[in-house]
Amino acid sequence: MVIDDSSKFITFDFVSHENLLKKGIKHEIIDEFLTDDTRKEIFIFCSTWLKRHEEDNRSEFKIHDIDLTTIIDRNELLEFLMEKIPKTVAFFNIIKNQKFDTIFVPSNMKDVLSKVDIDSEVRFMDMMDEELMSFETINIPINFKFFKKKYSMKRERYYFIKKFLERIYGKIFGISKIIPNNKKILLLEFDPEIHENILTEINNQGFQAILLNNRKTVISSFQSIRILKKTNSCMMIPNDWLNQDIMNKRDKLKRQILKKIFQIKMFKALIPECKFQDIDFNDIMKHKIASIIIQRIDECLNTILIAESINHRDDFLGIMTMNFSGETEKIFLKSNNRIPIILLQHAFANYTKEISYFDILDDFHCIKNKIAVWGDAVKDYLVTVRSIPEEKILVSGSPKYDSHSLIKNKKSGKIKLLITLRPIITHMEGYRLDLYDRYEKVIKDLIYFSNENKKIEIKFKLHPQQNKSNNILIDMIKKISNVEILQFESITDLLSECDLHVNVATDNFDASSVILESMILGRPTVNIQLQKNDIDFEFIKYDAIKSVYYDEDIVKKISDLINDGNQKDELLKNSQLFLKRYLKNRNNASKRLIDSAFRD
Repeated sequence: MVIDDSSKFITFDFVSHENLLKKGIKHEIIDEFLTDDTRKEIFIFCSTWLKRHEEDNRSEFKIHDIDLTTIIDRNELLEFLMEKIPKTVAFFNIIKNQKFDTIFVPSNMKDVLSKVDIDSEVRFMDMMDEELMSFETINIPINFKFFKKKYSMKRERYYFIKKFLERIYGKIFGISKIIPNNKKILLLEFDPEIHENILTEINNQGFQAILLNNRKTVISSFQSIRILKKTNSCMMIPNDWLNQDIMNKRDKLKRQILKKIFQIKMFKALIPECKFQDIDFNDIMKHKIASIIIQRIDECLNTILIAESINHRDDFLGIMTMNFSGETEKIFLKSNNRIPIILLQHAFANYTKEISYFDILDDFHCIKNKIAVWGDAVKDYLVTVRSIPEEKILVSGSPKYDSHSLIKNKKSGKIKLLITLRPIITHMEGYRLDLYDRYEKVIKDLIYFSNENKKIEIKFKLHPQQNKSNNILIDMIKKISNVEILQFESITDLLSECDLHVNVATDNFDASSVILESMILGRPTVNIQLQKNDIDFEFIKYDAIKSVYYDEDIVKKISDLINDGNQKDELLKNSQLFLKRYLKNRNNASKRLIDSAFRD
């Protein structure tokens, strides 16, 4: 590549953007070639296509009438599409009004651009590997008393180790025992530490909780194991539920499916047509879906066969799940016709009619039997905007927060600020490189504030989600400070210990659950917004938090709140008024949930 004055640089990723900045090379970024309307159009296209794909049932890859191509994690496919399509659209917007002799593009765009007629010569740079999707690598936080560490490994290796350890721990601690005479409730992908209240209530009512966790194991901490044992809950191990005859049939089915997948001609009927603005994404989606099926076929077949066996049992009262987007959850949604399956609201959901196209992220379109929501705010949205019948909606409150209540500040010599850092996600709007620059400015301001005020002590808390932006945020902080950076520690404990909560919001469509938890515990929140697309959510109407834009005087806003007791009191009062509407049955939600779902 020969670089001269006529060369033009446009970056589609943060690493390239940062390297060019360091070298003083003038360049443009992807943000300049995608309008907000285009981003919205792309998301609506992706969500519509994904719904069509999940409803499709015509491929040759069926087990017990479940199409394997339709059960792949929806959020992973959404992430993949929202990585591919915005970049491709930006590329064509760039060349639409400009003529280039030669265009150098990263090799991970080759699968789309190689099939399109382009006037310029296109050369693909072999320096960028195809990025793994979120769940193709697994981050494992190990949290035992004398040993805490995070491991990252390939999915296949993780499942081999998980299967081995679960069998051993199940026998040692007796947490894989089935109580024969008890009615059972199946919990899909529940974390015992987060949902201890539900497990306790199920046990108190004489039922047994059966936990099926294909993703995060239930034995990642002694606390989790202790909870399972105390509540007589059962960790499901596939081999304990499937006899040898079924396992032999599974292996035969596996061979049949893999043989079909490797016959490329079968891909013609794999998915609905995937074209955006006449750009063809069919082949990349077919190959991505086929590769995932190959990688995860054992997991999928085991779960399908378990779902089939449970569907024929008489001792299960019902199934509870927190989403219908993951593979485990989608399998049970598609396979179960007899046992009621209840969707539990799992996060701080906030929607308005104007942004209702985003609510695919909470699976409201998949409600089959009933949904349990935390309060009237979500219920009213479902009834008025989504026309969900009221009899399908249980207002249970949040079992997750049953043990949470206002906590008085502990007097100490320092004012403690907990700064929660939202990851820069791409599955809602695609890439926005401006957000990284804004994030860096905010981090510098907060560290400067701490350095200049010896009474201020700050801690940064990353989101536990697997997201590559977390590593970039860590580097931003470490370049200028050795301040403590946390990720997998208990957010409840951290909020309880702080005096003020500062949240950095990368978008305003998806409010962080930590904001809600901060209100419950009585900690005032300053929400630093990296975008100016304000949305009229109810907690905003109630003035339950203090919002500030990234380019305002953040230090002054935080200082004013720290020094003005009346401001803090007002925020606390407003947040409690909001919680009365948003969060019903506080401290009693688990009982209300089990009673209304399985007793009434």
